Amino acid sequence: MAESEHYRKTASIRLSEYYETKECIVMRAVLMIIMLIGNILAIPFVNSIHPVVLSMPFFLFWLLLWMVLTPLLTWWIYRIDNNRKKERAH
Repeated sequence: MAESEHYRKTASIRLSEYYETKECIVMRAVLMIIMLIGNILAIPFVNSIHPVVLSMPFFLFWLLLWMVLTPLLTWWIYRIDNNRKKERAH
């Protein structure tokens, strides 16, 4: 009986690790897709002089905005991976 209980606990731990890993993968993928859309795919749609935002053409504002957002999103992805590695080590 003790053996079956051990296997049940082991299986539930493996299953929870699978779902945590799956959540991390999905979150990383979503953040990368957001960066792809903002940096590359949206460019034809924001390529205009008007409206003017903060005394800059909208296109320039869009590029500067993503120059700030991209490192922040990349840092977020790094933190997700780093936290996951720390959890595995313990």
